[in-house]
Amino acid sequence: MTVTVHGDAGSSVEVRDISVTVTRREKAASGTVTGPLGCGTGPDEPSYLAVDLDTLPLNQPVPAAYLLRSPQQKAARQLEADHGQSVSLPHTVEEGDFYSLFLIGRTARYDTRWKATITWWDGKDMHRRTLSGRDGKDLRVVPTGDNRSG
Repeated sequence: MTVTVHGDAGSSVEVRDISVTVTRREKAASGTVTGPLGCGTGPDEPSYLAVDLDTLPLNQPVPAAYLLRSPQQKAARQLEADHGQSVSLPHTVEEGDFYSLFLIGRTARYDTRWKATITWWDGKDMHRRTLSGRDGKDLRVVPTGDNRSG
């Protein structure tokens, strides 16, 4: 999923957090392998936040600070490094500018439903928005046949 934050409220905004919540796990279903598309290189290259959804608790938001340092997320961080730069928070987005990142949820064992919430500060108020799939429902990811276990 691509996430873009735009500083357009008459001032800069500061992205403070991206939390991830696993909402449901079921027996693995077959799926299709997809991944982030390349965006080139340079100073405007998007950041990546990859998340191993198998290691997260159900129905509890997990903040980016945990995801970026947890030993359980080591393989996900390697995926970030393979594609580009890891997300760094907080991140200031100047007025008229934008900040893009790829949010990658991965699983090796389950048919997983999940959602992410982005939190930002506009200089006056804190804001939150839940990111969902095209249909407004939770995001969904399934393991590939090659890495399914159990």
